[in-house]
Amino acid sequence: MMKSYRAIDIKWAFTGRTLAFRRFYLSLLRVEDLADAGLSGLSDLAEETAEAMDIVLGRAIADGSTEPIKLDKKTASVVKSSMRQRRADQLKLRFHFYSLLVVAVWGAFETYLLMLFDELYRLRPQLLKSDETITFRDVVDYREGILDHLIERQQDRIGHFGPRETFKYLEERLNFSFSKSQQEYLLEMYLIRNIIAHNTGIVGRGIRRRLPESLFIENDEIRVSKAYLYKMIKNVQRSVIGIEKHVIMKFYKPEKKWK
Repeated sequence: MMKSYRAIDIKWAFTGRTLAFRRFYLSLLRVEDLADAGLSGLSDLAEETAEAMDIVLGRAIADGSTEPIKLDKKTASVVKSSMRQRRADQLKLRFHFYSLLVVAVWGAFETYLLMLFDELYRLRPQLLKSDETITFRDVVDYREGILDHLIERQQDRIGHFGPRETFKYLEERLNFSFSKSQQEYLLEMYLIRNIIAHNTGIVGRGIRRRLPESLFIENDEIRVSKAYLYKMIKNVQRSVIGIEKHVIMKFYKPEKKWK
């Protein structure tokens, strides 16, 4: 029996067929485990700072000591202000942490596509047929492994795709299409992923209006919540399962029915 996916409170009854899907499943489980373990660690860090502040300000006694630390009012005020700011910054680390996991979730989606097409092109080389050209030099240079070379060229193309190019490629090569609403959501996630990965989460004025109202922004910086991260996981999962089911029906004999 496969593990429950706790982040979205459902069971993965659908196990997929391709190696690409198994890798995708593993990647999302790792993201979930990191989200759970990482949040616990960040909470502990903030709590340690709060405890340290109590000791420095004389509200608690440090381990191994019998007397509280005594500070004059001015020094105590400076220390208190500094440590409060430090604790506030630590509490905000969770938003940065979830932002990093957003990038990982989108990476899992892109890896699934790369691995999927590698599998399918080896299973059905005729899928590589197109009007693209290849030089005589390439034919001669890669004559011992021309299929590997053609697949590598396609992998390079796919690796540079944005969502719109991906939608078109899936339709052309697999006759698969996402619903309009799912396409819009994937475009939204890709935009957020790019803001995080390429602009450290800082939102430009012209981009802010394109972001969902449910996404919190503070001082022009995206604040990804755990709820939004899990919503993204759920939607990426739905997208991949849709592709995987289509691929099984088209290229593999289904081993069992699913709901």
